[in-house]
Amino acid sequence: MSKSKYYYHLTTEAHLKDMLEQGLKCDIGDNSKKVNETEPMIYLCRRKDLPYWEILLGKTIIIQINEAGVSDAEEYDYDDYSEAVCKKDISLEHIKRVYISYDKTKAMRDLCISYLYSISRITEVAARVNTESYIEKYCKTDFKEMKECLSQLLDAFFAVSRRLDYASVGKAAVRAELKEAGEECAYTFCDTYLDTGRRLWEQLIHYPENEFTPRFKQLHAYIAKTLKGCGKVNTGGWTG
Repeated sequence: MSKSKYYYHLTTEAHLKDMLEQGLKCDIGDNSKKVNETEPMIYLCRRKDLPYWEILLGKTIIIQINEAGVSDAEEYDYDDYSEAVCKKDISLEHIKRVYISYDKTKAMRDLCISYLYSISRITEVAARVNTESYIEKYCKTDFKEMKECLSQLLDAFFAVSRRLDYASVGKAAVRAELKEAGEECAYTFCDTYLDTGRRLWEQLIHYPENEFTPRFKQLHAYIAKTLKGCGKVNTGGWTG
């Protein structure tokens, strides 16, 4: 007989009691609301991906789900980890709480590197939203959509940022990643903004006051402190 396979769901103490009494119910959680998800689902992962999702979600209580109780799960692979979504409730008979120890070192490094690109994407879109010539030439009816995208990017980043430990990665690795991204023609937060003499992340506190200003200032402070010594890598890039 082949060995049973399992999915896992991370939760908090506040939700554990209901889960162990009623099973897992499809819902639109706080994280899903932040990305405008409208369909109730249950989010799962495989055991190898638990370290990633603990960091991403900040949840440490593990529910194990027998694969037999998840008939319609759809799995999605990302660069370093994967997830599965289930659109049907999972009955109590298929779940139990488990205790699993794992090393988060690789997951932390992978996620820190990945979020360098998220930060870069935010600063790029911020530049687009705040560059009059770009708005006039390209945006028109798409400007509202671009602003919504920027808001979602900021929300998604700040939901995770406090759990990212860049000290575990090291400044040399961060600088090398940014340099490589620039050489591959990807935007980075180190790219220069028009002819201001500022990098994209530095420009965040110089845009006109708008609804994004508080979060721009927060991101600027985060980069200045957390990524100190990495903000002026010469990527040769431009955004504006």
